Amino acid sequence: NPNHPNRTMKSDTNKTLSEETNCYPGKNDIESQQQVESSDLKNKPMLQQSMSSEAVLSNICYSITSIGMTLNNKFIFVSLGFNYPVLVVLWQNIVTIFFLFALQKLRFISFNELKWPMVKKWIPVNILFIFMLTSGSYALQFLSVPMVTIFKNTSTVATAIGDYFIFGQKLTTPVLLSSSLIVVSSIIAGSHDIQFNFTGYIVMIANVAASTSYLLYMRYVISKNEEAKSFFNQWSLSYYNNILSLPLLMIQSSSEMRLYLSNYVDYNYFQFYLFMIISGINGLLISVCSLWTISVTSPTTFAIVGSLNKVPLTILGFVLFDVKINVSGAISITLALLAGFLFTFSKIFYK
Repeated sequence: NPNHPNRTMKSDTNKTLSEETNCYPGKNDIESQQQVESSDLKNKPMLQQSMSSEAVLSNICYSITSIGMTLNNKFIFVSLGFNYPVLVVLWQNIVTIFFLFALQKLRFISFNELKWPMVKKWIPVNILFIFMLTSGSYALQFLSVPMVTIFKNTSTVATAIGDYFIFGQKLTTPVLLSSSLIVVSSIIAGSHDIQFNFTGYIVMIANVAASTSYLLYMRYVISKNEEAKSFFNQWSLSYYNNILSLPLLMIQSSSEMRLYLSNYVDYNYFQFYLFMIISGINGLLISVCSLWTISVTSPTTFAIVGSLNKVPLTILGFVLFDVKINVSGAISITLALLAGFLFTFSKIFYK
């Protein structure tokens, strides 16, 4: 009888027992939860490893393209006698823009078109870049190349300090030692060419300030400004950097263009065209790789890796261009290698 009191009581009892049983996970539920937790634990290190791998890969790509660019430019300036550095930078800029549009047309890449709010955010980067380039070239009129190199390497320390105060980047002892060793190694390398020139020193102090501000402000736009962070990918960064630099480079290269036309030399031969084409392609690669490196690492890492590139450059210069390495040069290379090991050590063991 469905209306019998005992029947109703038994039904309620069974319902209560069923609800209480559902409150506790069964064996299958526990095993399923353990599998999810185990999967999470496995995936977390893999994610961190993936991010670390991207940073390492970006630094390797930046180093290769930077070294390749320096060697290629040296061959153009010295071996081919085309000593017009700003014109070469302008050429690289134009080729980069051409390839960006071509690759987008073929749908291999995509980048965002110019928008005034983003242009206003990015234009200071271009102004700082052009000022850094101009002041470095101008300083060579008053100071030797080793002296200019010494000043440029001090920007590594300045960048590390700025990175600490602006972005809270941890300054470990190995990083500070590495930055200091880079400066010391450049001083030893240029010990025979150390000279004092008031105008040259003022120009290079301004160059260090521009170099440091360039890296720090670029990092701020890429990582800290939420609107820009969602707008810029690597290709958009390269496009904005090159298209906005174009008018400034055209103005800056006008004096070199007049000098080239007044001292015209026919460079109509295969080697010149070949290395200029390689230079243009390398311009695209270094533009993308350098911006990629800054976006996934830090200004300090970018500055230190750039300074450490002189070690393979010196060795390759010895092999390819018969550049002699003296005792001070050997000591400088050794200290730079030690700086590289310290920096690598700090990135592996100091999280």
